[in-house]
Amino acid sequence: MSRRSTLALFILALSLAASLACGSSTPAAAPTPTADNSSMSRIAFVSKRDGNWEIYVMNADGSDQRNVTNNPSFDSHPSWAEDGSRIVFFSDRDGDREIYAMDPDGSNVIQLTDNAGIDHMPALSPDGSRIAFVSDRDDRSNLWVMNADGSEPRNLTPKQVNTRWPSWSPDGRLIAYEHNSAIYAVGAEDGVQDRLVRNRTDIDGYFVGWPSWAPDGHRIALTIRYGLRGSPPSIYTMASDGEDIQPLQRKPDERTEERPSYSPDGRFLAYSSFEAGAEPDIYVVEIETNNRTRLTANPALDAFPAWEPRGFAPAYPDQPAE
Repeated sequence: MSRRSTLALFILALSLAASLACGSSTPAAAPTPTADNSSMSRIAFVSKRDGNWEIYVMNADGSDQRNVTNNPSFDSHPSWAEDGSRIVFFSDRDGDREIYAMDPDGSNVIQLTDNAGIDHMPALSPDGSRIAFVSDRDDRSNLWVMNADGSEPRNLTPKQVNTRWPSWSPDGRLIAYEHNSAIYAVGAEDGVQDRLVRNRTDIDGYFVGWPSWAPDGHRIALTIRYGLRGSPPSIYTMASDGEDIQPLQRKPDERTEERPSYSPDGRFLAYSSFEAGAEPDIYVVEIETNNRTRLTANPALDAFPAWEPRGFAPAYPDQPAE
């Protein structure tokens, strides 16, 4: 099948899924904004257990961990389509970092960008029509958005340098991202920016990053480090306007927590942590109780979890809150 035909099928599948979700007259019975809650959700993540950076997919309970890229190149930063049918990611398999899309089993791979610059950190919009990503194709690292087939790329932050980690709001109007240790939101259509979390220059070693929008749009999870340089960052949540920043009820310790990703019902966060060794593993925390469950236990790196926006979260074993 030609690349053009495959792209057309990809766009058609996303459009049909969006139409079916919008046209359904039966309200969802489960407390999640996703349309399909009939099967357990999945988590995509990055692992070096095969010797290089690969993308894996597992069930949300940690079972059935599978390498879905199986490529000797660098593959990272998976992002799910709303209906779970596709994953976008970046890879350097053509010589530099470009954006790709694939089925969750690793089949039907399509290259979406092809230029001399670095294109990475993709995030697929909730309706599947657009992809936010970071690129230096204009000789500076900016936040860009393009159609899901790679067409019509637009620079949303031409006056900012070193933007990272885009995350779409559930309604598709805004994209949260990090710039110089501050969190911003930018309009996906008009490019209007709003700073949500300022850069704390009064705190040595302050860091903020990896924003992740909750499914109901009310809160954003992120990683923050307060304190001296070298101290570990932890996961916080905040209101979507940048107010009410709260830690996940944890006593300060030496365990680094990074890259939070919400479950479809908004009750849990997947994240990576170094608490069990020199390399990170994937964990899940229940936000209300702070109960935590380790999903991967591999001596190699397991990081950058991305929770599928559909399906249900399993019943995790009770753990004592800290």
